[in-house]
Parts: sequence; C-alpha cells; structure tokens
Amino acid sequence: MDFAGKRRGMGLALYVIAAVLVVWGGYQVMRSWNWATAEGKVDRCRLQTTGSGNGRTYTQHCDVTWTADGVTHKATVAFDGRPDRTGTTQKLRVSGGEAQAYEGRLGSMATAGLGVLLAGVGSLLRRRLGDATRIATQGR
Repeated sequence: MDFAGKRRGMGLALYVIAAVLVVWGGYQVMRSWNWATAEGKVDRCRLQTTGSGNGRTYTQHCDVTWTADGVTHKATVAFDGRPDRTGTTQKLRVSGGEAQAYEGRLGSMATAGLGVLLAGVGSLLRRRLGDATRIATQGR
C-alpha cells in the first residue's frame, strides 16, 4: 500500500479546506469592517424551523427598520434562535439598504485562524511524508 501517496492527498485536501476557511473568514472580517453598525426596530418576525428532533435549528426572519444618514431603510433580517424579537431594538450591520444581524468579528477571525492551522497540519503531513518517502527509497 502507498500510504505516502494517501497522506500527501490528505495534506492536499487540508490545503483546499484551509484555503476556503481563510478566504471565507477573511471576507467576513473585511465585510464587518466595511459595513456600518446601526440600531434597528424589529416590526414583525416569523419563526423558521429546520431539521427534526435534537438537530432542530431555529431562525427568526424579522422585518427591521433603521435610519442611516437621515434615510429610513427596511429589510428582512435573519436572527439565530427561537426568541421572538418583535418590538425590540437590535444591533445590525448595515450597508445602504442591506442589513444583517450584528455579529462580532471573533467568529470570523476564528474561522480564518482555523484555516491557517489546517494549512500548517497539511504542510506537516506533506513534508514529513516527503522526508519519510525519500529515506525509504534511498535505502533500497
């Protein structure tokens, strides 16, 4: 069996996953820095449930109104969780007429950091196996 080839393949797969995580996490961080923060009034919410049993997830899709630069905007924003936010004021990330639920940058930075970590593990897999393969073939 060619374990070296399989491990090199695993290292390459980790590189691909790492690249996706770094790009996605970096995009989310950059977007959060470029979008403004605003307070929005939640007018009405609809609960969406996906999955079943213990795997259920809940999302509230809420109509939200906020004012930016003297202009009133309205959008539908998805909030994680089951609690009804109708009549509350929520912190939002806004850009023009678009809005999203406010999320800190920590989760996005953690995603990018995980990608860097996986790239390191992939590099170790490929490097160590390259050394082991070279040593094994020289002994023949």
